[in-house]
Amino acid sequence: MMFKILASLSIFTFILLAGCGTAASEDKENSSAADSENKKVPIDLEKSEKSPTEDLDEIIQNLGLSVDVEQRDNSIDFTFSLNNKNKQAIDMLFSSGQQYEIELYQNESLIYKFSEGKMFTEALVEESLAVGETKKWSETWEVTETIDPGKYQATMTLLPVEINGQKLDGTPFQQTIELALEKKD
Repeated sequence: MMFKILASLSIFTFILLAGCGTAASEDKENSSAADSENKKVPIDLEKSEKSPTEDLDEIIQNLGLSVDVEQRDNSIDFTFSLNNKNKQAIDMLFSSGQQYEIELYQNESLIYKFSEGKMFTEALVEESLAVGETKKWSETWEVTETIDPGKYQATMTLLPVEINGQKLDGTPFQQTIELALEKKD
């Protein structure tokens, strides 16, 4: 009987000591985690002065968009060129297969809209531009109806929704140019 009591006391003592040892090591881990959270990390003020929006604005300013419209016999060619003048490569994300929109107006009346009657893939599309690289998009409108000669305005818009993972507001890549269309036979 004495043997059973000593065995029970030994087991109880062992469990008690094991529990105390675990609590002490947890306290050490918690205090070292708290110490590392309380350490001050130096902040580089030069880097923190620019917000991501300012960086995005600078990136946009260093992307040179040019557009061109050229009339042919029975068609009109629309061309976009985007040149990366940044000191870094950029990634543009488009929300669908439609990467641009083209609208042709005469006296504020819409004559042609590129996307009208078309379907586009619903997949995200990414385009990358290396430093100094120029990306071109072109579209040809086969004119099937009679267009009056005269002055027109072409509004041409690239439609990225993000640049380098930052969401775009508005339409920073839009230009409207004036052109004179002639009667073609």
